[in-house]
Amino acid sequence: MKYQSDKFPKYIKKSFELEKIRIKQDMPFDLFTDVFLKNREEIIAYKMQQILENDAEKILEENYNLAKKQSFKNNNRIFRMLERDIDRFKIEDLKLIFKYYNIEDIVRVLLFYMNNIAQNRSGFPDLMIFNENELKFIEVKGPNDTIKEHQIEKIMLLNQNNIKSEILTINHTERKLNNLTKKIKENSESIIIKYPESLPTFLEKSEKHNLNSYLEYGENNGINIFAFIIIITFIIAFFPFYILYLIFKKKR
Repeated sequence: MKYQSDKFPKYIKKSFELEKIRIKQDMPFDLFTDVFLKNREEIIAYKMQQILENDAEKILEENYNLAKKQSFKNNNRIFRMLERDIDRFKIEDLKLIFKYYNIEDIVRVLLFYMNNIAQNRSGFPDLMIFNENELKFIEVKGPNDTIKEHQIEKIMLLNQNNIKSEILTINHTERKLNNLTKKIKENSESIIIKYPESLPTFLEKSEKHNLNSYLEYGENNGINIFAFIIIITFIIAFFPFYILYLIFKKKR
C-alpha cells in the first residue's frame, strides 16, 4: 500500500521522506554509536597514517583554522564536541603534547577513544600541567570525592601509552587516602583496556577516500550539481539541432 502522508498529522514523517531533505550535517549521524569506527575504518586508518608520517602539528593547525573559519560562518556553531568559543584554546597550547610525547602513543589513545566515543569521551583527567621538562595529566580529588571506574580506566589508558597521568588528592585524611588507594587497586585489577585491535593491524586497512569534511559539507557539492544541470540542459537544447544536421547531411 502506498504511503499517504495526509493520513497522519503533519508532524509525523516517515523516514524515507526525511531522506529527501538535504541536511547540512555538522557531524556523522553515527558518531556516538559503537559502529562509528567500524563504518569508516579505511578512511580513519588513512588519516592516522597521514598524521604518523607527516607533520602532526601542521595538520592540527590546519584543522584548527578550518574549525575557526566554520565557527564564524555558522554563528559560532561547529558541532557539539567542540567548544563554542574555540579561540579560548590557543593553537600553541594544543600543540604542546607533541613536544613531550611520541605521536604513535597519542594516536593509540585516539584509536581507543574512537572505538566508542559515547562511552569513552568521559573520565579523562581534569588538568594538563607542564614545565620545561615534562607534561602530565592530573585527576583532582577533594576530600569528599570518590573516584569512578571510568576515571581509573582513562588514567590507566594514558599511562599504558607512556603518557603520564596521576591523581592529586586535596585535604584527605589518612583513612580516606587508604580507602582511595584500595578502590584504585581493586578496580585497576579488573579493568582491561580494550582497543579494537593493535595500531599496526588497524593501519593496514588504510585506503584513501575523496570525501569532503563535515565542516565543508555542501559547498563543493552545490557547485558540482550546478555544473551537472548546465551540462544536461545544454545537451537537451542541442539535441534537436543535431538530429536536423544528420537529416540534411543524409539528403546531400
